[in-house]
Amino acid sequence: MNKQIALIIKCIMLGLVVALFVIGCSTENNPVANPVAPAAGQPTSSPAPSPYPVLTDEQIANLIPGYQVLKVDERAYHGEGLLDDQTASRIRYQVGGSVNHRNNGVEIGAWQLWEDQTVTVSTPNPGSAIVDFYPHPYRFNGCIRMWLDLTHVQLPPGVRWDQVRFYYQEENGRLTQYWGQLDLAAHRYYAWPDHFSRYIITAPIAG
Repeated sequence: MNKQIALIIKCIMLGLVVALFVIGCSTENNPVANPVAPAAGQPTSSPAPSPYPVLTDEQIANLIPGYQVLKVDERAYHGEGLLDDQTASRIRYQVGGSVNHRNNGVEIGAWQLWEDQTVTVSTPNPGSAIVDFYPHPYRFNGCIRMWLDLTHVQLPPGVRWDQVRFYYQEENGRLTQYWGQLDLAAHRYYAWPDHFSRYIITAPIAG
């Protein structure tokens, strides 16, 4: 009789231990049961990169009514040939950093990224003043600084720099004029966006 009582007590004790273990695993030790809320405004995950549409020569010639996409002298490619290329760098969000590609670039401060990111600057149509920045779409924690190089951008005859217009591509594909800072001394156009885009340098078509 005593043996049966002892066995029952052991079974009860074992059951209590298992129950306590299950309860412990399903609460504070379980990250699914207790998710950590992200900081205000912080995305819960990074969006998948979305490439900008590939442009043909015909599309570039008729991209913006009344404006022409400016040409880039082949000297900008340092004898590497007119090949599509890019420069990418992994940037730590706690530190920040910069990426330069053919003198086009971006500077990102510490904590302006939500997490470590591979940032890419690309010239998708060498010979045309079009520069793509990735990841896209991606919104930063504040405004970053980016620039387009104007050293080898060719102005059509009779066109002045103050007539040049800069456009960026919205997420819906529409091209919208961007108002940044034209710095002729530095041969750069500066912008301070809160997200990456495709940037295009244009000039009015002579009437």
